[in-house]
Amino acid sequence: MTQSNNNWINRIKYYESEPSEFVELDDRNLWRLDGWEDEPEMDLDELLERCSPYSPAGEVELSGDLTVFLPENYEPNYAYPLVVWMTDSQRDTRRLMDMMPKISKQNYLGITVESKIEQSSSVDASWANAATLAGPLQETLLERVRQVRSEYHVHSERIYLAGFEAGGTLAIQMLLHRPDWYGGAIAFAPEFPSNNKVLANFQQLQRKRLMIGMSAQHRSQSIAETVDAGRILYSAGMEVATRIYDSLDEAPQNMMSDLNHWLMDCIVESNLV
Repeated sequence: MTQSNNNWINRIKYYESEPSEFVELDDRNLWRLDGWEDEPEMDLDELLERCSPYSPAGEVELSGDLTVFLPENYEPNYAYPLVVWMTDSQRDTRRLMDMMPKISKQNYLGITVESKIEQSSSVDASWANAATLAGPLQETLLERVRQVRSEYHVHSERIYLAGFEAGGTLAIQMLLHRPDWYGGAIAFAPEFPSNNKVLANFQQLQRKRLMIGMSAQHRSQSIAETVDAGRILYSAGMEVATRIYDSLDEAPQNMMSDLNHWLMDCIVESNLV
């Protein structure tokens, strides 16, 4: 598929920081539970009319190792997108869950998956390490989502993987290997293989969405190399959005706002298909 270079360049925005083995399953019923349906969808006005009295956004512990971020005024009849954060050596469950209300207090459910992934000494080692962990984690994630769906209404086609650094690399690997399972991925400061032409070998990527956040402060891979990897995935059929920030360390609010807008764009686009 041929894409215009100008189209790709127009997707890049610059910001300042101020303000293995894979389990084969029946994909058609992958996330489904008896009694849950993704339809009917409601527009915002109808949803607000049907909301129960005000309830603040917060967290609910479903089990000893699974905590769910619950949106403000949770509405059981609405199928919510689910953001799944991959932990890494620098960001544990607590730090990642604290980001959810900064993204939006009312738009998404959120959980984390303990990946135990470590940042490696080279980009190729990081990519290979993520590939090794991706298979077993697919099964763990499947069980996590089923747990959440047993209590809350999750849209089965709006499950988004997310992570920082090694966790972001892992989120991309999981999406590339099972694109039919997920709506897309968000990766901040991920690492791509030095020979990024291997990215063109992945199949079934048409219209899958990826947001890449970068910063010049992360030296393991240059911005130019990361943009080039995104360009290859774009040519393979993915819808890739690239954002460049001064810093990613403290998750600045403009970055969280970008993430919210990107997710809402995903939802709007899926309604048009």
